[in-house]
Amino acid sequence: MSEGAIDQVCSPEMSEQYAALGRFVTVFEDTVNLIRTATVGMLASNRRYEKLVNIAFHSSVMTAGPLFQVFRAVVGQIVTDEEFGFPKLQGQDILSVMNQIAGEFDAIQQTRNSLLHGTWEVGWCGEPGNGLAVFSVTKLKPSRTGLSRAEVPSRPDELSEWAERCHAAQTLIERVVEAVVTKPVPQLDMLFTRKDDSWIPSKLTSS
Repeated sequence: MSEGAIDQVCSPEMSEQYAALGRFVTVFEDTVNLIRTATVGMLASNRRYEKLVNIAFHSSVMTAGPLFQVFRAVVGQIVTDEEFGFPKLQGQDILSVMNQIAGEFDAIQQTRNSLLHGTWEVGWCGEPGNGLAVFSVTKLKPSRTGLSRAEVPSRPDELSEWAERCHAAQTLIERVVEAVVTKPVPQLDMLFTRKDDSWIPSKLTSS
């Protein structure tokens, strides 16, 4: 860190950079909290046991990756185990939706980790007020060929796109949970729509 960086007055560009990072990190943590809360809700039979389950799910080892793995496994167990009485065809659709969510969550999580564990240079691009809201993040990772540089967003609008991807993943997760916990099981076409080989939330119509 350069001398006096903490006391440096933020230019509009720097403020935009910091704000974009903060928004993305906040939305990501909202997504993690949604996954945790949904899983606890599916596992706990009542409020008393919910407190006990929360002890495990708030452990320091339950970071984003493990939390999502447990969430995915719980959903998978419910929709494929005959004892839960989930319709077989609908269960296959839920598994397909979860596969899509898993791929998206992994990409979002890797981007978030590279950003937060990288070395930031905010406002490096020039004098304050030059209009360039571009930053540099250096995150090196070892591979079989040595060190390589992780690809990370370099503009606030790119970070905003990742935040929107978080919001989209949240919506799908919420719809999955609704399908799994609602009895009788709702019609999935009211929750999800298949478009261009991807699942998207159906538009809910007010009654």
